[in-house]
Amino acid sequence: MPDPRVQLKDPRLAALLAWLIPGAGHLYQGRTFKAAIFFFCILGTFTYGLALADWQGVYFQTNNGPNRRFPYGYIAQFGVGAGSLPALIQYRRAYGRNNVDSSVLDAPLDTPFKGIMDEVVPNEGVRQLLLDGRLKLSPVKNDLGGWGVEGTFVGTKQQLGKQETKPLELKIAGPFHMEAAIGPEPGREVRIEAPSEGPGGVNNPQEILGRIPRSFLNSFQAPLEETSLQQLHGRLGKRMEIALVFTWIAGFLNILAIWDAFEGPAYGYGDEEPSGDGKPDPAKGPAPATV
Repeated sequence: MPDPRVQLKDPRLAALLAWLIPGAGHLYQGRTFKAAIFFFCILGTFTYGLALADWQGVYFQTNNGPNRRFPYGYIAQFGVGAGSLPALIQYRRAYGRNNVDSSVLDAPLDTPFKGIMDEVVPNEGVRQLLLDGRLKLSPVKNDLGGWGVEGTFVGTKQQLGKQETKPLELKIAGPFHMEAAIGPEPGREVRIEAPSEGPGGVNNPQEILGRIPRSFLNSFQAPLEETSLQQLHGRLGKRMEIALVFTWIAGFLNILAIWDAFEGPAYGYGDEEPSGDGKPDPAKGPAPATV
């Protein structure tokens, strides 16, 4: 008769696999039903929490604000294994020496752009415009030997508080500033200038501030500074708190799954009913509980 007891194989390897991918340790042990339950339930809970927080709810950060604090929330999320590891990678990348703001454009840039600029209207004063279109820039050297950019913005303008949009084309020329590549927001901040002729023919450049898309690989699970964290909580409200709870629960649930992969079910070896010769008989299953 085949042995009905659960074969744990190598419990340490099973526990490691269970941490790395929920359900993988149980699949290694041949416990396919539990493997499917843990995989879909734990990863489903974790992914739902990520989605609720706009994919920014899992991050590793130890220096939010002036007071350093231990990332207790991430410790809970770390229980999910591979799903939480990008946060550690992004932390190292975000605080690496190469992830800095840039005032030099390395290569031509052609990207969607959304931003704001001030427009001076005679007899009306200054009004703020919302810009939405496409930005094309190329690096150029200025007269002093430094670097700037030149190019165009082509799109639409909309006065703040108004519904009407109008076509707009701007020539861009002057200094350039772009936020570091790795960060939590989906948009990467850019500051540029559009030459504008003021009274008397005097050049009066207008500063344009906006954002270009940041790649998902550079924003997913990137560390959140205090300002970004406050903005995220302000935008999502209670949804952010609920999202974090879902990711924490997923981590705690997987800790239980890891323990089950390492130790096996509550009924395991040594719990069988004794046979006639006084030795445990695996075929008879566990002995009745006694008080």
